[in-house]
Amino acid sequence: MSRHFGWRIFVGCMALVLLSLAGSHWYANRCWRQLVLDHVAEGLRSHARILEPMIRKQIAEGSFAQIRHWFDAAASHSRIRMTVILSSGTVVADTHQDASLMDNHAHRPEVQAALHGTPVLLTRKSFTVSETMMYWALPVHIENGVVAVIRTSVPIASIDTVVNDILMKTGWSALVVAVMAALMSLWLSRRVSHPLEDI
Repeated sequence: MSRHFGWRIFVGCMALVLLSLAGSHWYANRCWRQLVLDHVAEGLRSHARILEPMIRKQIAEGSFAQIRHWFDAAASHSRIRMTVILSSGTVVADTHQDASLMDNHAHRPEVQAALHGTPVLLTRKSFTVSETMMYWALPVHIENGVVAVIRTSVPIASIDTVVNDILMKTGWSALVVAVMAALMSLWLSRRVSHPLEDI
């Protein structure tokens, strides 16, 4: 009976530890993912805000070739995809695709929202590259209204890779904690059950 009692203490302690670790892992997954998503979204906003004054000036002057030159130079230095779309839906420049081969973007949901003057952040599957992307669309205003949209984006898969890498590293720490908890539980169960065995 006493040995059964010691075993029950050990199993109970381990069940509590594993349940706590599982809950912590689930919570950490949600927190880390949201933290990375927020960080990436702010990066998309920052890129668009930095580009906006320069893009506005070039569009006002009709210098689309200069925009393409900037984007060609930026393509090898940033993982963020950047696109400039005129109010007609015509793609002027894109860091990851040949703009001349891209179809009209006027009906893309984020572009439609930005053309109505509302900056928008959304996640959807790209019709061009066929993968799920996070998009930030920023309207470009001049005196006549919105003349273009600056759109920045990143693949959601790259965000998942970062989150999984973080969880992998924290998972090793959780494994060490689980092993230490198992040893402590075994020691505790034996310490409690031994006096009963003596009796």
